Amino acid sequence: MSGSGETGRPREPAESRLLDSLSGEIRGTKQQLTDLLAKWQRQARGLLAINNIARVVVSSQGLDEILAAAVEEIEDSLGVARVRVILLDPVTGQLAYHGRDGKQFVPRASEQSPILESAVRQVIEGGQSVRLDSVPSPESGPSSAGQDCTALCVPLLACERIVGAVQVTNKLQHRSEGRPAPFDDQDQEVLEGVAAFVAMAVGNARLQEATRTQAAADTLQETVVTLAHYVNNPLQGAVSAAELLKEQLERILPDDEVARPECANAISLVDVIIENTQEISAVLRLLEEAHLPQRTTYLGSQKMLDIEEELQARIDAADT
Repeated sequence: MSGSGETGRPREPAESRLLDSLSGEIRGTKQQLTDLLAKWQRQARGLLAINNIARVVVSSQGLDEILAAAVEEIEDSLGVARVRVILLDPVTGQLAYHGRDGKQFVPRASEQSPILESAVRQVIEGGQSVRLDSVPSPESGPSSAGQDCTALCVPLLACERIVGAVQVTNKLQHRSEGRPAPFDDQDQEVLEGVAAFVAMAVGNARLQEATRTQAAADTLQETVVTLAHYVNNPLQGAVSAAELLKEQLERILPDDEVARPECANAISLVDVIIENTQEISAVLRLLEEAHLPQRTTYLGSQKMLDIEEELQARIDAADT
């Protein structure tokens, strides 16, 4: 009887407060563990994104391939609707937008948002990340008309130099009342970590491209110098021989200008030989001095160096 009475007795106030306190602490600890797990999961996805981008960097030095991998991995790691990598042209200062395929594109008017563009400029100029919780959606169409979007923009910083920015919009999960949830500190931390690696990859790709361009220019210069060495001397000899031949022809022609047509034609042909040989020599000298000349279309998709204007100027100067 005493046992059943003991079990059914009401709890003392102190005991009740203790149990309530323990229950609250357990719930708080559980929430902290849940938040910590979510943070670790996002950080793990960020590290996985960096690893996958690194594999592309190792297998291909091409900038388009690197940016395509970056866009795809950022989409997957953060779970966002859209990712854009915006690179700053180091020469002109213009912004170049790159999307899912990594190639540069010009956003359509319906895709542009002055607020989002201003955020990109702010990030590039100030070097600090920017979060926007409510921006009019730049996307056109019935499904997006009148809707707001959320955005996060972080700088691409390589060796303390800003090379561009990464902008993401609209988280696909945790939508509230049909609206995308705002980006938080953890999202920013993950994106900044990925962006730091992407910036280094972009800098490396640009350096590799510049190295390849310089190597090609050096090879071209060496080829032209070699060609000039072995061709110019024989050309000068041909010009000298043609000029002597012309002098001899002129001496044997009659003085009364009643020369046979074949004699006059012979002198004209010698003049053609001299002019064409001098032009070949001028081309070789011009190519020797040229530094990264412009290119022009030769035939179909074939390209050639565009030296026509400078070549004609040199020929005209030689004639005078």
